[in-house]
Amino acid sequence: MSIVCKVRVAGLVLAASLMSAMAAGAVTVKEADAPGGAFSASYTSATQIGAGVETITGTGSQNAFDNHLFTALPSGPQQLRIDFSAPAGYGYSYSAGGVVFYGATLGNQWDWSKPSKQVQVGYWTPAQSIVLDLLDSFTGGNLYLALNFTHGANLAYTISAPSNAAPTPAAVPLPAGLALMATALSAMALVRRRRAA
Repeated sequence: MSIVCKVRVAGLVLAASLMSAMAAGAVTVKEADAPGGAFSASYTSATQIGAGVETITGTGSQNAFDNHLFTALPSGPQQLRIDFSAPAGYGYSYSAGGVVFYGATLGNQWDWSKPSKQVQVGYWTPAQSIVLDLLDSFTGGNLYLALNFTHGANLAYTISAPSNAAPTPAAVPLPAGLALMATALSAMALVRRRRAA
């Protein structure tokens, strides 16, 4: 293999690895994969959701509580979205729902002073979406999210947290990778000049 080919291959490999590093990071966490097949029912020991998790899926039923603790959200305004949906083949009498609590501090499980949203899914409204708005004043880090299901069964939900999907900084910063790519391109140009001379 000629030097020009080797330099081109090295440049392509480097570019591909940089692009894959930028795309990495978005992860989905499923309740079925949690210890015991369920998220934490205790608001004092919520299931921790670290950086890189973009989507969480689960199912709720009467008197079941799914408690999550985001530990690495960025600061500033952002939104989290929760989509609830009735199970496949639900009947005319289907009804399920509960209350969603969220806040930067733990507080009490039934702390009505915290922001909260009501969930009600049934035959005529088989799906509901809730958007949680975090304001400019959100300092980042911890966000407690409690899904307290008060009635019904098999209410599926998906939490979307796009701001949490950003990958953690890599050991080698991206600018260093760009410098290596520039070096490889310079080497290719030098080889071409020598061939032309």
